Amino acid sequence: MKKQKSHTKLFMGIFIAFLMIASILGIIVSNPANSEEKPVYEYEGYEFYRTDTGWAVKDNENYLPVDYLPEEVKNIAYEDINLNSDKIYLAYTPGNYDASEEYAIRKLGTFLSFEGRRLVLACNQEEGCGDIPIIDCNVDYAFSFIIGEDEKIYNKDNCVMLMSNDTVDFSKEVDVVIYKTLGVL
Repeated sequence: MKKQKSHTKLFMGIFIAFLMIASILGIIVSNPANSEEKPVYEYEGYEFYRTDTGWAVKDNENYLPVDYLPEEVKNIAYEDINLNSDKIYLAYTPGNYDASEEYAIRKLGTFLSFEGRRLVLACNQEEGCGDIPIIDCNVDYAFSFIIGEDEKIYNKDNCVMLMSNDTVDFSKEVDVVIYKTLGVL
């Protein structure tokens, strides 16, 4: 019995190590920097490369993943984005949260982490939130994902509000935030 548990643990350890190595190799192989491929698209001096999951914009020597090109999102209304804090809340509304919104929050979180920000998941409202912090835009610096009639990005006190009539469109708005932060838009 102990021998079987030992073999199972050994197999799981080898399997997990294989997955980690395979994913690292996958990232290295799929990185546009490792190919002689020329940019597929250029916009305002920025180079964009096709990837397996969408696009990558080259910023200095880094490649940042995006889903939409600037031409596809430049008509989304936005205000200047000013978050003067190292700690940023990423807030959602319980009840509206789905896989599309989770994807957009993760994508924005990855970018903000790359920018050196500390991130905290939060809620826009107390109802249905559990033990997750509730943001207060008078005090907290946050990106807040909300469902509304329009598709726009605007400031409310210390918060940047990403409003969309469908959670699928939050990914477009996150790309606008990335482009605005980099100076592409």
